Amino acid sequence: MAMIIQLQAADLALVLDLKLQQLAESARVRPPGDWHARSLTRYQQLYRKGQCVHFACYSGQKAIALAGVLFIDEAAFLSARATRYALIVDEYVDPSFLGHGLEGRLRDALLQKIAEQGAVLRTTLPPNAARLSACAAGNLRL
Repeated sequence: MAMIIQLQAADLALVLDLKLQQLAESARVRPPGDWHARSLTRYQQLYRKGQCVHFACYSGQKAIALAGVLFIDEAAFLSARATRYALIVDEYVDPSFLGHGLEGRLRDALLQKIAEQGAVLRTTLPPNAARLSACAAGNLRL
């Protein structure tokens, strides 16, 4: 049976390797040349702040599946209390292991972590976070 473990900041190279494998298999997106360095820096920042968690599924010594969650803390307008949102990201299963229930097991691990954090699961970014993300990408002006 495949083993699921929570990854640490030291494992971020594995996260990026699996993301690249996913992109290569999709054949839809080719990352820019500086993608690896920029992504590693961003994930390191998120891990330091406790805003991102990944789980990997191993078969022997090989990572065969990955799932991650991004945590976003957002306070409503004029509110003193922030709400922690969770957005599931980075879902990937090696094609040769599809249909073995790994997706569900990884999702269960993520849902347990989300519950531990007291976060609200979202399928899209919260409104303010989405606006700030678009602004940071240069697609929206404040």
